[in-house]
Amino acid sequence: MKTMIKHIPILLYCLVLPFGQSLAQSAVTTTANKGSITAITGVEANTQEEVRISRDRIIELQNESKASETKVNITDEYNFLSFKIAASLEQGNAQIEIFDPKGEKKGGFTVSSDGNHTGPKSSIKERVRGELAKSFRHPTKGDWIIRTKPSSAYGVIQIQTSQVYQENLDFNKATGKK
Repeated sequence: MKTMIKHIPILLYCLVLPFGQSLAQSAVTTTANKGSITAITGVEANTQEEVRISRDRIIELQNESKASETKVNITDEYNFLSFKIAASLEQGNAQIEIFDPKGEKKGGFTVSSDGNHTGPKSSIKERVRGELAKSFRHPTKGDWIIRTKPSSAYGVIQIQTSQVYQENLDFNKATGKK
């Protein structure tokens, strides 16, 4: 039992070091009383918390010309928002736009396909793909809108959203580091 107690500081050192502790921060002091640990001092935690919620939505278009909206509600729980929107069309076109809760347009793109192309001996089917990735630090709270406006479109629109809470999101800003 005494041999095990002697190895506890080394074991604790090995467990703490991989979690971002420098050698100077990892000085561990233990006090043993009748074979049990009663105090540990000198360990400073360098924790970073991150919480991420991601959602994927796939919209299939079959000769679609009706506009639609997808809402993403942002609350105080998150301080980072990202969108990744991709459209892949065999025919027609689609305009995709992102709006913040105030109604301001924050980005968008259009994908157009003129359908099948005919070659000398074969018919080639075209698929056109476009993608937009957009991120926001400290996004405006409320309902963000992703508006899709297809026109005679055949294809797929994929909308990926991530809401993130990062404890040290503004670390570089606060410390003046780049």
